[in-house]
Amino acid sequence: SSECLICQKGSYQPLPGQTSCLLCTVGRYASVVGQTFCGECLPGSYLNVTGGHTCELCDPGTYSPTRNATGCIKCALGYYAQNSGSAACRPCAAGSFANETGASSCYLCDRGKYQDEINATSCKPCPCGQFTATVGNSQCNLCPKGKYQPNINSDTCTVCAKGSYSNQQGMCACLLCLPGKYQDQTESTACKTCSPGTFTNTSGQISCLSCE
Repeated sequence: SSECLICQKGSYQPLPGQTSCLLCTVGRYASVVGQTFCGECLPGSYLNVTGGHTCELCDPGTYSPTRNATGCIKCALGYYAQNSGSAACRPCAAGSFANETGASSCYLCDRGKYQDEINATSCKPCPCGQFTATVGNSQCNLCPKGKYQPNINSDTCTVCAKGSYSNQQGMCACLLCLPGKYQDQTESTACKTCSPGTFTNTSGQISCLSCE
């Protein structure tokens, strides 16, 4: 034949006077006919066959950081890739975590837990005297005065009972009213002093006794 043939998609020929076309190698492509070279798959995409004419985007949860990739890499623990075609994974923000590779999103820390660091694989329990009432917290809240929390992993605080009080934030236990004092209300920040002619001789009293 006196006519030259055009190289088809997925192939190329850089030299004149040749008898055939060359297939694009893996990681490279030719999307139109008549190419003298193959294009490179960009970061975030890949091609794992020879003679390809379209690069594939990396799935959510995976990435390819370089050109000419032949496959994608799963995001590491504590990282995620939400969209297709990612060239890199993002670290989970504070208040969240990813405990599996290939994550497309991060989980929010449950109530009673927190995470103050990025790219975490788990959440931390709120210590005693502290709480989180919502999900996704980067720090715990201190129990207010008049309340306490003896346990970890808590999402609420407990009011101090009668005969006791808490005068600081973040208390793990309430303090008992000392002898000579009492408290007949809950959620108190201080104790009341027995009036003249009355007394208490033990701690934690809710009322005073009359002198006889």
